[in-house]
This record gives sequence, C-alpha cells and structure tokens, in this order.
Amino acid sequence: MKKVLILSDLHCGHLVGLTPPGWQLNTSLADQRLKRIAQYQRAYWDFYTDSLRRHGKFDVVIVNGDCIDGKGEKSGGTECITSDRNEQCEMAVFAIRKAVSAGTKVVMTYGTPYHTGTGEDFEGNIAHLLDADISGHQYLRVDGVTFDVKHKVGSSQIPHGRHTAIAREHLWAQLWTEHSATKKADVLVRCLSEDTEILTPAGWKRRGMISVGDSVCTLNLRSGNLEWQAVEKVTSQNTDKTMIQMKAKGYDALVTHDHTIVYHSSVSRNFLKRPADELAKMNIFRLPVSGFLQNPGVVIPDGVLKLLAWTIAEGNMDAGNRSKGYKEKNNVRLFQRISRSNEIEAVLKEAGVSYTKHFRKQKGQKIHELNGRVYETKEDGIVFYIRQPDSKNIIALLGGKKNIPDWLMWMNRRQFEVFLAEYVRGDGHMEKLGRSGKIFTSNSDLADRLQILLITNGYKAQVSRRTKWGKVNYVVGFTPKQIITAKGANFKTVPYNGATWCVSVPNGTIVTRRNGKAAILGNSHVHYYDYAGGADWLAMTTPALQGLGSKYGTRQCSGTVDFGFVVFETNKGDYKWRPVLLKVKTKNHLTLDV
Repeated sequence: MKKVLILSDLHCGHLVGLTPPGWQLNTSLADQRLKRIAQYQRAYWDFYTDSLRRHGKFDVVIVNGDCIDGKGEKSGGTECITSDRNEQCEMAVFAIRKAVSAGTKVVMTYGTPYHTGTGEDFEGNIAHLLDADISGHQYLRVDGVTFDVKHKVGSSQIPHGRHTAIAREHLWAQLWTEHSATKKADVLVRCLSEDTEILTPAGWKRRGMISVGDSVCTLNLRSGNLEWQAVEKVTSQNTDKTMIQMKAKGYDALVTHDHTIVYHSSVSRNFLKRPADELAKMNIFRLPVSGFLQNPGVVIPDGVLKLLAWTIAEGNMDAGNRSKGYKEKNNVRLFQRISRSNEIEAVLKEAGVSYTKHFRKQKGQKIHELNGRVYETKEDGIVFYIRQPDSKNIIALLGGKKNIPDWLMWMNRRQFEVFLAEYVRGDGHMEKLGRSGKIFTSNSDLADRLQILLITNGYKAQVSRRTKWGKVNYVVGFTPKQIITAKGANFKTVPYNGATWCVSVPNGTIVTRRNGKAAILGNSHVHYYDYAGGADWLAMTTPALQGLGSKYGTRQCSGTVDFGFVVFETNKGDYKWRPVLLKVKTKNHLTLDV
C-alpha cells in the first residue's frame, strides 16, 4: 500500500496563506484584524502539522501549484506578510518539508504566473530545493493508480457555473476515451520532431537508430554536468498537430507543446524544466547549449596530441614510394606556408619525432577561377616529411584516417583545449577578440566529431554547410558559452505532419541537435490514462485565501469555508481517499472563528 498526499494553493507570503512559525504575526498586536489573522495563522499551521504527524509517512507528495502568493501587485502588496518572493519560497519549502520523509517523492505543478512569476520561475526554484519533478500538467502512476494533476482549468464566469470547469475536464476525458483519442491505459508521449538527433557515444543518432540500453548524453540538473545514461524507453508516434518551434542564436528545437524544455533560472542559478508552451509565455530566460563531460582523459603526451591535431587538420597520409610495393599508408606529410611553418616545426620538436623539411615553390599558382576572377596562392610553402617509424606510429594512432578516432573523443577538458588550439592554427581561425572561432573541413563526420567535442567541453557549437568553388564544405562555428539568452518571442507554433520520437533516461534530459544546432531538452514522459472506468475529480483551493483575500476576485466567497488537504491510499490499482479539513467560519473579512 502506498500513501499519497495532495497539497494545493499554499499561497505562502499572504497574510492568510500557510505561514510557518518564523513568519507568523504577533498575537498581542493592538490591531484587532491583524490579531485575528495572527491567531488564524497559528491555528492553520498547528492543524497542518498535527494532521501530517497523525497520518505518518507519505510515499508521494503532490503539490498542485501556487506555493507562493507573489508580489500582490493588484493590492499594492498590502495583503502580504512579505512581497519578497525568495522569502516566500523559503516559507513554502519549510512547509512542504514537513510532509517529506526519507524516500518521499515530491511532484509539483506550476501555478498561475500572477502569483509565481511571469518573467521568473520561483516555483521551479522550490522544486529544485525539494528535488521535485515539476511541470504544468503531471501524470503519475502510484501502485497501479493514475493521477492526472493540473493546477488551473478555465473558469466559468457565472456563480452557479463554478463547477463547470472541472466537469468540462471530466467530460473531455470521457469523450477522448470513447473516441479512442485516449484509450484505457493508453500512452501519450512528449516528443521531438523526426529530424531531431540525439547525442550518443557513437555520434548523433536519428529516429530508429537508438535502442533501450544504449547510452545517450544527458544533463544532470543538480551538478550541471553532462553525463552518459542508459536509455530506459524509446517512443515513437505520428502526429498531424502543431508543434512548438524554438530558434535562437545557436539553438534549434521542434517539440510537442508539452515537451519539457531545460532552462536556467536567473534567480536561483539552477537548471529547471518547464513545458514548451508555458516557457513561451515567459519574457526572457536562458537556455543551455553545452556543458562539461567529466571525461577521464587519454594517455598521450601533449606534444603528440598537438601533432595529431595538425595531421588531421593539415596533414596528408599515403603509401609513400609505391614503386617499391608499399600498399598500406605509412607516410605522413605536413604542409604550411613559410610565414607559419615555424608553428609546425615547434610541434614536431615537442612531439620528439624525426623529420625533414623541403621548400615548395607555389606562389602565384592558380587555385580556382570564378566569374573571370583568378584565385592564386599568395606565398611559398614548406613540406615536412615525418620519418619512420614515427610516421607509421602516427598513422596507427589515427586509424589510418584523417579524422578524430574514437579513443581520442575521451580527451579531458585540458587535453581538448590543447587539441583545439592546434587544430585551429592548422585549419581554422579565431575572431578578433580571440574567443569565437571557425573550423573548415570537407569531411562531414569530422565536422560532427569536432562539434561533439566542443559541446561536451563547454562551447556553443553549430555545423553549417556551404558550397565554395563547386565543392561542399562544412563550417564548425564555436564560442565558449554554455547558456544563451532567449525570449518567448523565439518560440512559435508551426504546423507539423509526420513522425515524432524521443527517449527516456533517469536524468530526464537529453542533448539534441537539429539543423546543425544543439539544444539540451527534457526527455519524453509516458502518460497512462485510465478514464474509461471513471475517475474521482477533485477541485482544490485554499479557502482561507478565498474567504479573506482581496477584492480582486477572492472576496467573492462567503460563509463557511474549509482548509485542508487530501490523502490517498493506493493498493494494486485500487484506492480510497479522504479530505482532511479544518472548518473555518468567516463572519466578515475582519473576524475569524476557528
């Protein structure tokens, strides 16, 4: 048997929200109204904590939105104990932890932006401190019982129709079931577009190329580091509905509306998750585009590492003197113009290899002609020939290819910086400020491997394709940046008709790529519906606030109102539930009888 607690609308920070002792008003106040409120705060809190103790340990705690009351803009903050939302978050965390024991799972939904922040995400900060999963619409299965939890549904504007919203939600669920939109125990998946790739140790993989048990790159929301994790589930489905397209500088994603997006809170400095359609309503936020894999590193001297970078970027490998019967590649040559030849020679000396160098006359040689314009080489060059057995050793390390071998992909952060600096000297350039750069290659797989190394070592990196002089080339642009700034305006709803897919991993995040640009997103969540047999629908609120709140919509409630929570006991698909209520009689907004 499992025990589930459902809390809702704590509104911490409001005079009559759930108020821990450290923030309660003094009962000896001369103002009779505030004195009554102080008495109410104590009764409210004592009932809450005593009831939790009586019910013992909970396996799951569901907090259904509006943990804090916010700044109270409409009333000028006059109804707040404090309008500091960070302090309100402290109150909420303190209160919720009273219900949490070792092993308790905490699940949260987002409340209304008026209370919890439009441009910020204070409830996300609470979730981070509680190690809770948070989204706009939660579906969880506890001991065979499915909970469908959402904070807000549309409201009727007529007094006798206040029940209409929750009834409408129930009716839609039944209709969806009847018409096979959501069959009994059916599955709804948050997904990515078909052209989205996911990062694995073997490179970027598309739909149909990843199986359960394969490793994919994820972001640990707590540590902020990238980690490899095994796939627990692969999902795929077709859809003809709209999707959310997110484009920003160096960022591209196309997801279903409720797919979670990883973003960085400017308030708490933590990584959080929120559904795409909800994040689109926020003013400004920050999105992760890279991170750091804690790679162990490879056993190789820095000098040899630098030489490998130059060989991949500017080197040439061949069979040498074919007239003597050589078939395998065993000859390495490096070429560079005279003015920069000293850079290669310094690396050769540091690597400790033997070599010879030869002058090459090439200034003024024709490279290409386009639209009547002739392109020529501007400078003579130097060719460095690496002697045996050093040439064979270098070719063996690279697997006979001018590409980054699999074993070299495990470089640690320091080694990669050494490798990158040399590679850019060979076949790239840095911008004037010396931070951003570009690498050029005609090898698409090499471009992908460079991007992967950049992304997993803290660089925003994107791959673009260009055609120059009739040849296809790839440009890898990069800058040392893990987070970019974006706006809700960067999100837009677009039509989509095709396949979608995703994977599920323990961290709940994945590193993806679309159109050559990386994005770190939430992974898919499988939601089970079981509406066909009927369900209990609960409309929960905080009656204290309803009875004593401001004139802006919350004084409309009068008479007897109740405060409390709901406790579920589940047992292999069966369940029973009961409300735990405190009766509060509201004579008027100045007096309370508890």
